[in-house]
Amino acid sequence: MLFRSVSQSRYITAANQAQAGNTQTITIASNDQNTFATYSGMRIIITSGTGVGQYGYVAYYDAVGKVVTVGRESINALVSTSTSGLNNTISVSDTTQFAPGQAIIITPNQQITTAYNTIHTVATMTSAYINGNTLNVVTMGAGAITVGMVLTGIGITAGTYITGNVSGTGNGSVWNVNTPQTAGSQVSPITITGTNNLITLTSTSGMAVGEQIVFTGSVFGNVASGTTYYITSISGNQISVSATYNGSVFAVSNATGSMTATAGGMLGGLAAGTGYYVIAANYSPTSFSVSTSLGGAAVTLTTQTYGSSMTINAIGWEHINPGTPIVSLLDSTSVYSIEPAVRFSAPAYSTTTTVLPSTNSWVDVTYGNGKFITVSQAGSSAVSTSGQGWSIGGSLSGSGWSAVAYGNGLFVAVNSVSSAIRQSSDGLTWTSSSGGAAGYSAIYYGNGRFIAIGTGTDVAYSSDSFTWNHATMPSSSSWADLTYSSIGTWVAIATGGNIAAYSTDNGATWQSTTLPGAANWSAVSWGNGRFVAVAYGSATAAYSFDGVTWIASTMPVATNWSDVSYGQGLFVAVASGTNTAATSQDGLYWKSRTLSATGSWGAVVFGNPGSLS
Repeated sequence: MLFRSVSQSRYITAANQAQAGNTQTITIASNDQNTFATYSGMRIIITSGTGVGQYGYVAYYDAVGKVVTVGRESINALVSTSTSGLNNTISVSDTTQFAPGQAIIITPNQQITTAYNTIHTVATMTSAYINGNTLNVVTMGAGAITVGMVLTGIGITAGTYITGNVSGTGNGSVWNVNTPQTAGSQVSPITITGTNNLITLTSTSGMAVGEQIVFTGSVFGNVASGTTYYITSISGNQISVSATYNGSVFAVSNATGSMTATAGGMLGGLAAGTGYYVIAANYSPTSFSVSTSLGGAAVTLTTQTYGSSMTINAIGWEHINPGTPIVSLLDSTSVYSIEPAVRFSAPAYSTTTTVLPSTNSWVDVTYGNGKFITVSQAGSSAVSTSGQGWSIGGSLSGSGWSAVAYGNGLFVAVNSVSSAIRQSSDGLTWTSSSGGAAGYSAIYYGNGRFIAIGTGTDVAYSSDSFTWNHATMPSSSSWADLTYSSIGTWVAIATGGNIAAYSTDNGATWQSTTLPGAANWSAVSWGNGRFVAVAYGSATAAYSFDGVTWIASTMPVATNWSDVSYGQGLFVAVASGTNTAATSQDGLYWKSRTLSATGSWGAVVFGNPGSLS
């Protein structure tokens, strides 16, 4: 069924049952009569049945087969204006979101209109000259001068044409030309011939000089059907063309009719509507090669730097509940809706470098009571209310400090080589207590309780950080990090394998579970209704809605991901020894980011956004 609504803005909506589909496409109803031009860029969403909640935009539509290729709204499409046959690459502005393995579909940026007459006229200026961008006509011969005429004569630069009228139309008239030059002079004028070979279109909107154009249908005026021409000039709704790029103007004859004009096309021999994959070979920040199969050989391209531009769309369904697995096959129970898509630009991203008050191996940072507190392995601490200006805090005494957390009015630090624990209400004065066991690598506060973990099976928990009780992990492992969730579940991850654990009774007992792969898992965080974990030394990541069942995801680059935190709708991960970071709304799709400095980034925390200007 098709619903139309017409107001000051004209748009359509369509809804029906799908015929089939997969992770990148959907075959819509066989009786749908719309075209790609109608549906291009519109949102398509599965409203019920198999795949409910999946959505994207119409990146391509085969109106014969009724197959919609679905674009990912979270990734901005790229525009390319050139290809290279030297290394079979497509040039773009930024490949950051188009990592190797990303499925894409490419479409030409075309303008389709109607040509309804061709005009051939000649004007002879028996005495004239060009000075700069000005044509000065002393004496006219036969014909009438018009804007768009291509000028020829002794010393005139090839491709020179009239762009506008300054004054007059005959003897003594003055005109503007497109190319500054000197041809003839007031003392020694020359004969100049102006020739019009114009094609009148219903619209030239979006067209550009140098763009390729093809005429089809009932052609006229000496124009050949299906031949590629190149636009040489545009004036209002009239154009001139050449048979070769930057060639001489093609001579038309005077005629009228109606033929279709399609400006723009694909580059480098690529095929519109064909699915490709970005591959690792020849990948750079501003170009990549593509294959017709995942991980396949590069498609052979030709060098083309003119004539058109192409839009490169990242394809694949996304889900309104981010992170929900995409179904592999759609069926006739999948009911879809095609509707206008409203999109907003992402907020600007920036980072600012600040300086801690001393050089130390700073290991962790937390936020609470209006303050950021960071501690070092050697026992130093630093305090900041904004995260920008830092002052020296109190000494924790001793070394081996590994982590710090805030809760119940206290900052609490744990030690990885001893049972020592420190507490402070302000980061300036620290008091001592003991956890009763040697060595904790991580501590977190949630649901009125501090919980600390380390290597082995011991778990320490306390409501006040002075009196500690102990529980047992389900296995002896190198436990790296833990977090608490709004669903009442604690999750801990271990490095060097696929081991994780969860607790639903506030840390008193723990059950084992597994992460989706073996890795040096380094950090875990909760936000947006899910746990998200990252790993050191790889591109491995994972997310879970309940802490029990985990789903694999991939970071934008394999590097030393050391920590992840959530705040204001984003997970933020940092990597040690680099200037690399990544952000994600859902833990599934990540965007590569750059920090303002390279450092041994070991921890990240969210707090006090009001302090930022």
